[in-house]
Amino acid sequence: MRKRRVFQEEAKTRQTSHWDWDYLPMTTLERLTRAEPPATPDSPPASPARGRRLKTALACIVAGTLLMAALLTFILVDLRAV
Repeated sequence: MRKRRVFQEEAKTRQTSHWDWDYLPMTTLERLTRAEPPATPDSPPASPARGRRLKTALACIVAGTLLMAALLTFILVDLRAV
């Protein structure tokens, strides 16, 4: 009986960081997924700049929504006039 060989796809290994999950034996994969994740230090507090960016992003979303609603209103009014 011939020994089975696993071939790694070059493009996949170059483009993804998790390629090895596809090539691991099932027993190893099960052992890794059951293992507890390593302990990580507490994350640093959020910076004030992050809050400003979030507020700016939300303001842009609201402004875009209002602009779209206004444009649709004007389009519908023009269509009724025709």
